[in-house]
Amino acid sequence: MKLACVLVLACSSSCGTPECDVDCDDGVTIDLGPRATYGGSDKLNLHVCVGDDRCGDAVVTEHDCASVHADPTADAQLIISCAPNAELTVFAKATSPLGPGSQNVSVSVTDATGTKLTAATKSVATRPSHPNGPDCEPACHQGELSLRPQS
Repeated sequence: MKLACVLVLACSSSCGTPECDVDCDDGVTIDLGPRATYGGSDKLNLHVCVGDDRCGDAVVTEHDCASVHADPTADAQLIISCAPNAELTVFAKATSPLGPGSQNVSVSVTDATGTKLTAATKSVATRPSHPNGPDCEPACHQGELSLRPQS
């Protein structure tokens, strides 16, 4: 924890040094909760939109989340991280800047047969992030959304 604080302080006063060259992406992190919540389906189909014109689709298989497919030509690329029967988190990376303020984020999860398992549209606040310090580039805007099922 101390090391991270020292690094932030060092980077905030020395933009452009190699140790302070951290990149970031505009996007929204979506917490969908435990993978087991979505039943025994072989695969899950995800459709996410950030704003009105940035949408992307992905497929998560039951046994191997490494075989996730994303469309690299989509306006919002989906970068999926999960493990079988563990947590399912989606980062919807926008290929154009989001900017500060709020974004409408819609999420739909269906099983292999197309049965809708969950769907939601929520307003998400995007906040600036400066990983290299407040006066250094890059600046990106990120938000978080939790769609964990209530137990």
